[in-house]
Amino acid sequence: MSLREDQYGATLHSSKDTGAVTGCLFGNLALELSSKDETIRERLQEIFDAQIDMVAVFVELAKGDDVVQVTDTREAARALVAQLEGMVLFAKLLDDPAQLDQLWSHSLALLGATRANVQPGREVSRARVRRGWIQGPGRG
Repeated sequence: MSLREDQYGATLHSSKDTGAVTGCLFGNLALELSSKDETIRERLQEIFDAQIDMVAVFVELAKGDDVVQVTDTREAARALVAQLEGMVLFAKLLDDPAQLDQLWSHSLALLGATRANVQPGREVSRARVRRGWIQGPGRG
């Protein structure tokens, strides 16, 4: 299951449980509290930095396989996390989980990838992910 499928499933499940799209807990907190409480802002920044680091590992692997065309893998990962958060915000605003339907194609565009060079469901070896996660983007 992909991050996109996880996010869509969580949004849809939340929508069915509560009758509304609730959005991302961390995104909601960042929007509401980051300018009011420095401790909360710093912790949320750490959480989002950790998410960016996780995504950057996969961007680096895709770059190494010539699947994506990015210069700075961390900034590309940051753009992907921002894209996801923004689309979740629109899903919440419009109370419509289908707003996430275009997430994959938008993400590919941000990375300079095309469907022609992306193989859905392609397995990434655990060793490559582990090596990338431990060493970090650009260091594996």
